[in-house]
Amino acid sequence: MRVLVLGSSGFVGRHTVAELAARGAHVESWSRYADGPRDATVHRRVDLLLPETFASFQGPWDGAVLLAGHSVPGILFTEEHARENLLIAENALRHLSQTSPRARVIVMSSAHVYGNAGSAQAITEERPPTPVGAYGVSKLAVERAAESRADLDIAIVRSFNLLGPRMPRGLLVSDVIEELARDREHLVMRGSDSVRDFLDVRDGARAIAALLEVRGGARVYNLCSGVGTRVSQVVAGLVRMLGAQRDISFPPGATPPFVGSRAALTAATGWKPDFVLDATLQWIASEVLESR
Repeated sequence: MRVLVLGSSGFVGRHTVAELAARGAHVESWSRYADGPRDATVHRRVDLLLPETFASFQGPWDGAVLLAGHSVPGILFTEEHARENLLIAENALRHLSQTSPRARVIVMSSAHVYGNAGSAQAITEERPPTPVGAYGVSKLAVERAAESRADLDIAIVRSFNLLGPRMPRGLLVSDVIEELARDREHLVMRGSDSVRDFLDVRDGARAIAALLEVRGGARVYNLCSGVGTRVSQVVAGLVRMLGAQRDISFPPGATPPFVGSRAALTAATGWKPDFVLDATLQWIASEVLESR
């Protein structure tokens, strides 16, 4: 199987390339960087904002995974980032339509399209999108662009919270590690101690690879563990495994749980998570300690 991974040098991209290669796929990786993932069969340096940088790469590919774009939500995510996310998706999907019609294409979206209102019940794909903020709005726009491509076999993946080493700055784990490096006695968290859905990025990569092998079926899948975990449990576990001792405090107040249902993904592929939270946190801590 010939698979194109766009955004291959990112957090999820590196693990997706490794998973696909382990399954015997011929993996072509594209990113803005000269050096690509070591498991890729071939790597190309492209800028998906500039079609002239990839127009000569014609494939064809049996499948593709669209991971490229700005992926850290929050106050630093701008309207320009939103505009670029949509343009990246439109350029990539247009090129795939021209070079690989009928290819299976996995488009990475986000649970942010559901908004920020939690629920006592697990969130399913039937929940109407109500994004809040530029990041969620941009991801929904990317979904709409993908859905308009009738000549491609599209599957949209709404990812909840993926965890692993070397996460981008601005996300929970990377922020905690950065704060610990400042050697402060008290760790003050910005967000509330809410219940969220966390998943090991290696499990996420397996799910993406499994969906590539499924033709047709549902158009949207949640990528999640289906298990609710308090943010404080993640933070305290990571602090402990790094051998640190810190007082940890959260702002007062609580929000309803924000946990996804993985039923549709499991029904389509048989996938289920392999890694428990402690194993993921130990993996992250081991890489941090080795880098010191």
